[in-house]
Amino acid sequence: MSSPADGQNFSPITPAQCRAARALIGIKASDLAAASGLSLGTVKAFETGSRKIAPRSMRDLLAAFQREGVSFDGAQEADGKAVQRVFISSSPIY
Repeated sequence: MSSPADGQNFSPITPAQCRAARALIGIKASDLAAASGLSLGTVKAFETGSRKIAPRSMRDLLAAFQREGVSFDGAQEADGKAVQRVFISSSPIY
């Protein structure tokens, strides 16, 4: 699987998945903004669904989650619907 930061293909996440992943690891939106290099306004706008973010910003967001031990695995349900599963490493990568 390629790293989101390496410029290869990646699966973007939804605003709800972003909020859920952030909640699972117990960080604030401001922490995610600092870790990803995005502005707090960008993170909040994405999480509320009021604004889409650029592909590079999505890669930065995913890379920040990855450094915290969070990975997103695209899967397909039996009915054909695509879903993203969130995994958290027992040992966060810093």
